[in-house]
Formats: sequence, C-alpha cells, structure tokens
Amino acid sequence: MKHVVSLVLLAGLCLSGCGGGHHTTTEPAASLHISALIPQPIIRYQDRSQADLPIKFDFTAPDGNLSMVLVAYGGVTEMTPARGVAGVTAGTISYTQAVRLPDPNAKSLSFTVQVVDAAGHDSNLLSGKVDLF
Repeated sequence: MKHVVSLVLLAGLCLSGCGGGHHTTTEPAASLHISALIPQPIIRYQDRSQADLPIKFDFTAPDGNLSMVLVAYGGVTEMTPARGVAGVTAGTISYTQAVRLPDPNAKSLSFTVQVVDAAGHDSNLLSGKVDLF
C-alpha cells in the first residue's frame, strides 16, 4: 500500500510541475529611445508671448511605428505628429515647435521631449533649456 501511495504522490507532483498546464512567454514590447537632443536658442515673436523652438534629436523605434512627438514646457504639452518616419526604425527628427511662452519676460525656457508609438508606448524623456532672445 505504501508503494501505491508513493506512486500516486509522485505522479501528481510530475503532472503539476511538468505539464499539467500550458505555459507561454511573451516578449516585452520593443522600447522606444530618444537621445542627442540639440537645443538651440529661440527668437521670440514681436509680442514676446510666442516663439519657435527648433528641436532636433535621434530616435530608435524597433517597430518602426513612431507616431507623436510630445514637447512639454511651463505646464503645457504640445503633441505633434511624427512625419516622415513611418517604417523607420532609427533616425533623426528635426522640426520647429511653436510655443506660447508662460512668461513674456523670461530669459530661458526649460522643456522636455518624448515620443510615442502607434501602440501607445512612451520613450524616455529628454530635458533641454534654451535661451530666449
């Protein structure tokens, strides 16, 4: 009888640990990454409340589905479609972001840049600070 109980216990342990269920593994989503932010001085418009912010940075998007660039400054987040990068897995984005300056008399503007892909994955954040003229 001891042998029967031992065999039943041993079989039960094998089934629970060796294949009683189906295991699947999922790869983590490919990560977006941005780097090499090159802040450049910006010039205010005549009314001093608006300016153009030139933005240039490198990106890696393993799935090639980069969709938006987010620029945040002074409590505002500007969302701009990422143009010309469909299917591109690595490259440089360069464009000019119109900004409404929170303080018309400020001498500088701090901001962050981030990208988002079509699946909603966020990249890392880059920070910059530019002088205002």
